[in-house]
Amino acid sequence: MPLGDGNIKVPTDIIDAVPCNVLHVTIPQINLNVLGLRMPLPMNAQQKKKWWDWVTTTAHNNQKNPFIMLGDFNTELTTKGPNGAVRLRNLAENSWQHASPVNGASWWIRRDDVIYEHRLDHAFFSKHFTVRNAEYIADHGEYVFVKKPGEMKPKAMSDHAVLLVEFDVKSQ
Repeated sequence: MPLGDGNIKVPTDIIDAVPCNVLHVTIPQINLNVLGLRMPLPMNAQQKKKWWDWVTTTAHNNQKNPFIMLGDFNTELTTKGPNGAVRLRNLAENSWQHASPVNGASWWIRRDDVIYEHRLDHAFFSKHFTVRNAEYIADHGEYVFVKKPGEMKPKAMSDHAVLLVEFDVKSQ
């Protein structure tokens, strides 16, 4: 299906990297909006607050429309502070379905020979959808999306796993 340009205004007053880490598209044929984003790092606490304020305001302004918001939030459900997991939970408490995989991880890091798993990638769906399943996928067949630390695999496409979400559109 053809994509259309979205009209969501991306903030330009947080850090220079924000505008190139946000993409809003529409799929006019099925009246769907998709907002892809990545929270750029590093950001100080004030910058993170502004970024999260924009994300939550955008979510609030679009919750009555068929809308999907997904990407690298650089935040886990265990991230502490006022701009961490509490912001993810607030979205879920305000009519957004959080498509959160129960297993796996989207990103790994090795520190002192210990590998730490992180779930930084998330997807949120408006009430117009039913989320059936969500999972992180590191590889599929010959495709290697991410190489975990210590794995002997060919070069990966990304440093994050794919977040696969299966969903249905509810009848209107």
